[in-house]
Amino acid sequence: MNKIKFSREYCKLRYIDTKQPVVLLAILPIHKKDMCQAFIDYDTTDVNLSNYPLPNGDCLLLLFGQNYKTFTTIRKKGAMYGYDKEKYYQDRLGQDFQIVLNL
Repeated sequence: MNKIKFSREYCKLRYIDTKQPVVLLAILPIHKKDMCQAFIDYDTTDVNLSNYPLPNGDCLLLLFGQNYKTFTTIRKKGAMYGYDKEKYYQDRLGQDFQIVLNL
């Protein structure tokens, strides 16, 4: 199964059952300068109320869903394991992902 990894426990995941798969619903190219602070706070705030620093430059906004609940995650655009990240996620659009919490 595909995996989406998180290095922290984020507030945005509190209503998601992280033991069950989530579906990749959309992939949107985005630049950090085009994100408002409220969205950055939503996407990066962990349960200890600290924020993960978003990368500068071009990013990908990934929208996931599970039982009519959704959440986003921002990933740096570029290469991942030798693959173009945008193509990697486009090829997996509509597929299940297992959330992996690397705490």
